[in-house]
Amino acid sequence: MQRLDRSLAHLGRTALIPVVILALAWSQELLDQLLFGGRWNLPMVHGGPLWGVFTAPFSHGSFGHLLSNSLWFLPLSWLVLAKGRRDYLAVWIGVEAMAVLVWLVWPESSHGLSGVVYGLLGYLFLIGWLEHHPFSLLLSVLALVSYGGI
Repeated sequence: MQRLDRSLAHLGRTALIPVVILALAWSQELLDQLLFGGRWNLPMVHGGPLWGVFTAPFSHGSFGHLLSNSLWFLPLSWLVLAKGRRDYLAVWIGVEAMAVLVWLVWPESSHGLSGVVYGLLGYLFLIGWLEHHPFSLLLSVLALVSYGGI
């Protein structure tokens, strides 16, 4: 019984990870809109500082932009976290590695959680095909059905 209690507590704490990440993005946008009139963006800019690669996911152009990313970020994050925290971290590392490449060659600025959302979605699409395990296939089907529905 104690083992089950510990597993449930661990699952609850793990589910909070994307909520905390999203809280950071919403806090940044709230401060940006209230104090800076929408001019305090932290984008990834070609030729700009490298730290922009790490701040860009938390910066959005508007509340609408943030809301549209949030609606997909949470459920996709939870689906990947159902597979494991290592998988979730691996997706983030992959997204950041790609962001560095984009930062180096893309001529325009970029910000928002869209890159992370696409990374999570790509992971979920591929994991079932790569692993051929029932749980992984279920995650792929859930991602495909939910994203295909839009």
